[in-house]
Amino acid sequence: MADPPTPLSLVTLPPKVLQNILRFLPQQSLINLATTNYEFYHPCLVQLYSKIVISQYAPLRLKETKSDHRREVDFQDSSRSVIYGFANSLKRELNMKMIHARILVLIQALQINVELVGYVKEVHILGNDFTDEVITAVQSLANLFNQLDVFYIDNDAIRSRVKLSHLKLKTVVADNANDIGDGVERLLVGGNCSIDSLHSFAHKLKELILPFEWEMYWRQVKATMRPSGMQFTNLEKFRLVLHPSDLNENINLINSIQWNNIKYLEIVCPFPQVDSVEDYIFDCFDSVPSQLPKLRKLSILQGSTFPTHDINESYDLILFNFISNYIETLRYLAIKHSVPKLGNFPDGFEGNYHRRYELYTTILPKLLSKSSKSTSHFILDLPNLFHTFTCYEQYMNTVIWNGCKCQYCEVYLNKVDHFLFQHKYYDEKSYRYKDMNASHLLAAVASNLNRRFIPASSLLTQMDQLSFPIWKCTWDFHSIENSKKFRCLDKLTIDQGEYDEEDIPDEEGATICELNENLFAKLPRAIGHYVNDIIQEILNLHRGNAEARFDEQELRFLKDGGDYEDFDSKNDLKKVLINGFVYNIDNELNGTHFYENVYDE
Repeated sequence: MADPPTPLSLVTLPPKVLQNILRFLPQQSLINLATTNYEFYHPCLVQLYSKIVISQYAPLRLKETKSDHRREVDFQDSSRSVIYGFANSLKRELNMKMIHARILVLIQALQINVELVGYVKEVHILGNDFTDEVITAVQSLANLFNQLDVFYIDNDAIRSRVKLSHLKLKTVVADNANDIGDGVERLLVGGNCSIDSLHSFAHKLKELILPFEWEMYWRQVKATMRPSGMQFTNLEKFRLVLHPSDLNENINLINSIQWNNIKYLEIVCPFPQVDSVEDYIFDCFDSVPSQLPKLRKLSILQGSTFPTHDINESYDLILFNFISNYIETLRYLAIKHSVPKLGNFPDGFEGNYHRRYELYTTILPKLLSKSSKSTSHFILDLPNLFHTFTCYEQYMNTVIWNGCKCQYCEVYLNKVDHFLFQHKYYDEKSYRYKDMNASHLLAAVASNLNRRFIPASSLLTQMDQLSFPIWKCTWDFHSIENSKKFRCLDKLTIDQGEYDEEDIPDEEGATICELNENLFAKLPRAIGHYVNDIIQEILNLHRGNAEARFDEQELRFLKDGGDYEDFDSKNDLKKVLINGFVYNIDNELNGTHFYENVYDE
């Protein structure tokens, strides 16, 4: 008589299957599972130590998931093990001490159990404001390894203080010629002006990422790549930064790439320094080969500020036409703009807002519906779309004063309203503090929400976003990057007079009002209610009248709403990322789309 079959459980699964399942467990769950059963101990440690991130910011974690809210489950925070400070502490010194202590614990664990060293494949250091104590600990950590796939430090100043020359790496960030050794497959170029040995391994490179800034990029190209006329025959991932005034330079560089192998492409387009801006942008994109059979991920960024609605609209139309050449094979698309940091297009009228809104909520989704069925679970990444919308002052007034009327937004949008009338912003053109409007403030909010994602200037690309957690960033509601802080007033601006705009310097140690990081932590949920409307438009879920029309009674009717003839072009988005917000998209049993705001509902 045959033995009864062994009941299936995690313990009886084949090792490879178990390892694939463990990839979806968040960091703390891996630790918990490793302590429950010796059979899980080794597989959990392999997953826990394989990819490590030391981050200035805490990752956003899912709240406790109830059984009826499983739609919110997102596995992005399980992509890597993160060493960070405190999740809810706003004190930098306290966070740095905790990061330092946790790195020391990691070092101690690797020294006690040497087998763990072999589990580590990738280490990333993300952040630009670490203490000397933390940087010293990072160096001690690096000294434990002889070979890794990646040891990446994002900030160039910190990178210059950590010596990695003893490491054999597959991915190298090169800031000087001595950083490059044998066996390099992926090259990320930082501040290096010339890499003399590049020609010897150019044909082996699978990834080449040069600086985001066009001046540095083309200095690298002219110093290193152009003289030898080298060819990159095996590149799979490439960042192309277009020259803003010389089309021939772009064409020559494009001709040096074997495009048939490209799977991941990031294009950076600075604002052209020519008379006919639209024509130049069109010619630049048109010079990229129209057939890229292996292209799976595409990221397109503006490399410098595009200052008006008119030029941004022309750019977007050219961009959409370019994307249409490759959409059938794509499964990931990222589009990021560079707009005035405090919003306010000179032509930011409400009508222009609606034109731009329709471009990204109607035209783009229809374009994405052309993606082939084999790549139907499409991911759309719009890292600063809300920031671009804040450039339209008239409609931003509507968002604050006539937007969401839920109880939560009534409280926190009212605080934003009060902030507007008790602060001034510094206008760099007139060298004066001036009255703020809704566009100024919401643009600053959007800019800081975007810090949850990978910055455009990083040597990590926008295509790497899903390989890292979303970060829990803070803002004091006053500091503006590369500008003076918002100035607090002792009385409302309406009581001071509309044109009372004194040129008062930003005093050191000025008293900051109570609206600070604590308010910013509450604001994403309120802003998320506005972004929810964008998602509903993208998914065509704005039904209006709930009563069925005659054409809705047809079996083939598109249940998501919209026109009957749109049925055959229905998109199948799986995830949408907008300005720091993450949305999971899926279908009900009857085929209707639903969406869930993962972290800010």
